[in-house]
Amino acid sequence: MISISVRIHHSFKRFLPQGLTDHPFEISLKSGTTLGQMLKDEIKFPVDVPKVILINGLHAQEGQQLEDGDRVSLFAPIAGGQFY
Repeated sequence: MISISVRIHHSFKRFLPQGLTDHPFEISLKSGTTLGQMLKDEIKFPVDVPKVILINGLHAQEGQQLEDGDRVSLFAPIAGGQFY
């Protein structure tokens, strides 16, 4: 088993697993679990919601395998502003 720290930011707080109000929260997973598996099976995060995901502060893909002690952060994508 591995232990992962998960932080769900801003407007995504509505997707916190039921009963959780504090974060980051810890989750235990089987070794070899991918980020996508964790989001879908453990957190029940909707697949169709656009998101930015970081693992240990670096951009991550859902196929990436999680490691013991990883810190996962989920953000809503934000766009706006103009460059001149």
